[in-house]
This record gives sequence, C-alpha cells and structure tokens, in this order.
Amino acid sequence: MGFLPEPFIQGVNAAGVDYVIVALRYSGVGVRPNAAAYLTAFQENNWTIVGHAVLGPGDLLSNGGFSTAIPNANAMPSNAIAAQLRQGWGII
Repeated sequence: MGFLPEPFIQGVNAAGVDYVIVALRYSGVGVRPNAAAYLTAFQENNWTIVGHAVLGPGDLLSNGGFSTAIPNANAMPSNAIAAQLRQGWGII
C-alpha cells in the first residue's frame, strides 16, 4: 500500500530531508495516479526533480528532469540495474 502524492509530500516535508528516492508505477493503480502525476505534484510543491528512470517498457516522462530508460530491467539482476543507473546519473 502506497501513499497518494499529497500525504507523501507532507510526510517528506515534515521529515526535513533534502533528497528523496522514490519508486513509482508507470501506470496508475486503483486510486493511485501514474508516475507522471506524482512528478507533477512534486513540482507543484516546489520540489526539484533531478532525474528519473523508467525500468521496463514505456516512454521517458517529460516532467522528470534527467531521464534514463532500462527497457529490459525485468531480465536483469538488481545490482546490474543499479550500476546502470549510477553510470547514467554520474553517481560513483
């Protein structure tokens, strides 16, 4: 069970953190909106979106900062996905 955008934003803001990494579903599920709607809500609350990754099939999102895609992520071990993301985002 995940949070809707506003309660998530409120919780993060209340925690006083500077950076957040969050996993979002590309397509909405039930009452939860899709990833693009979450990114829009984050930006409407003055969050800076540095980047996003799409793991699996799907187009990159236009409102998500630097973007990278790993279309075959479901066939890769998690450490290989993490390595590809670190390389793409310049994180050593």
